[in-house]
Amino acid sequence: MDTIRTHLNLISPQLNEYLDSHVEQYDMCMMAPKAMMLCVEEDTLVTHGAPAGSLLDDYISKKRETFQQMLFRLIEEKQLKAVEVYKKANMTKQTFSKIRWDEHYHPHKRTAIALAIALELDKDETNEFLSKAGYTL
Repeated sequence: MDTIRTHLNLISPQLNEYLDSHVEQYDMCMMAPKAMMLCVEEDTLVTHGAPAGSLLDDYISKKRETFQQMLFRLIEEKQLKAVEVYKKANMTKQTFSKIRWDEHYHPHKRTAIALAIALELDKDETNEFLSKAGYTL
């Protein structure tokens, strides 16, 4: 088990952390020299009533979400229009357009905070949002 745990740490510390906090019961087994598989009854991994694959995919995609992706996900989730958000944030259409179309655009801290306020994010959401741009409050 320690050997497998070591391999998991090398593959992804985040995966190991996720497994420790979310998987109720699991057995690790080696399927091939370079491949590992999580095994439980009938070859399925069950976590809190949902298939592990979907939870793990959600966890990984959320961790890798960029500032731009999070901004537009929040706009969609809150059923807002982009124009409402950038006007409320006192941004120009051109700046907002840069954020939308340039996935590597790095906003100033002031811009990120203005967008968080425009989206009416709570403290935790604001911290997560700012962290995507490399900032904290």
